[in-house]
Amino acid sequence: MLIPNNALALSPLALLSLVGDELNLNSYAGITVNSGILAVNGFAIDDLTTLVINGGKVQPTGVETVDQLYFGSVQKAAGTWGASGSGATYIDNARFSGTTGTILVLTGSPVVGNTFADWATTQGLTGAAAAPDADPDNDGI
Repeated sequence: MLIPNNALALSPLALLSLVGDELNLNSYAGITVNSGILAVNGFAIDDLTTLVINGGKVQPTGVETVDQLYFGSVQKAAGTWGASGSGATYIDNARFSGTTGTILVLTGSPVVGNTFADWATTQGLTGAAAAPDADPDNDGI
């Protein structure tokens, strides 16, 4: 099933599960999460799609592969993304939940140069939060 350019607008406490398996792959394309929780099981989203998280959270089980990941209009790095305890390279508890899965991003944000400012831009940091001595996630590092 192909459902292009989907925007999922759930109430803040709503949960929507998209599932598939090796034989019955779903190919939801162009997924945008605006609120609520989107649960995916590793076969729910087409591997060549873009996942945009504007609000709410994604709760993966297993490894869900997408081509690109955006937080709002900011493209994120290639690699694995998830919540604490998921084993992902990039941890973001504001946008991901659950400890049994990750989102594997194939195509990450392009790096313009190799400067701190370029990195800060790809992370969506602006203003004082983008300063080299800032601690925008308050982790003490």
